[in-house]
Amino acid sequence: MKRLFALFVAATLTLSAAFNAYGDDKGLADAITAAKQYITVPADRTDIDYNIANGENGAVITEITWSDDSGSTNVTLDKDGCLLSYYEYKNDSERSNRLSKYTGEYTKSKAEEFLKVVYGSSASDFRLEKSSLSRSSHTYQYNLYKNNIRVITANAKISVDPDTGKITSFYGTGKEFLSLKYPTPNGIIDIKQAMTAFNDGELPKPVY
Repeated sequence: MKRLFALFVAATLTLSAAFNAYGDDKGLADAITAAKQYITVPADRTDIDYNIANGENGAVITEITWSDDSGSTNVTLDKDGCLLSYYEYKNDSERSNRLSKYTGEYTKSKAEEFLKVVYGSSASDFRLEKSSLSRSSHTYQYNLYKNNIRVITANAKISVDPDTGKITSFYGTGKEFLSLKYPTPNGIIDIKQAMTAFNDGELPKPVY
C-alpha cells in the first residue's frame, strides 16, 4: 500500500487526486502537503516511506522519508502540520579543504529565515542561545521566551550548509507552546529579597 501510494503521488503530481483515491491515507497526504510548505524535496526522490503514530491525548506524529540513490529527505510533523524535524542527507558528502563559501553571518540569516517559515510571526519570540561553526555545518540553537522568561521546553536547532547556504537539519517544538497563556512575572520578589530569604547563594533565573 505504501509503495502504491508513493507511485501514485509521483505519477499524478497532485495531492488532490490522492485524497479521493486513497481515503485511508488522507492523513499522509495532508502531512505531505504540510511538509512541502517548509521544505523542497528533490524531484527524483519518489520512493516514499512513512510512519503515523498515535500517542496520548490525541497526539499524532507523522514521519515521512523520500529517498533515491543520491540520498534522502526526512521530516516529522505534529497533528497540526507543524514541522518538528527535518534532515537532508546526501551520499556525496565529500568536501574540499578550502574555506567555506558562506560566513557565519550569512548562514545565521538563513537559519532565521527558516525559523520564520516554521513559526511565522512567533519566530520573533525565539532568541539565539548558542552557535557552532565548523567546516561541514553551521548550527544555531534558539529558545522561546515569553514575558522575557525562557520557556525551557520550547526550542529550535537549525543547521546550515556553509557551502550551499541551504538548511540541512531542523529540530524544533510544536506550535502549541506558542499559543499557551504564560503568567506574567508580576509579584515575583527580586533577587536581593530572595537571597535574603535563602541566606547567601545564587538563585536560578525564572523559567516556564
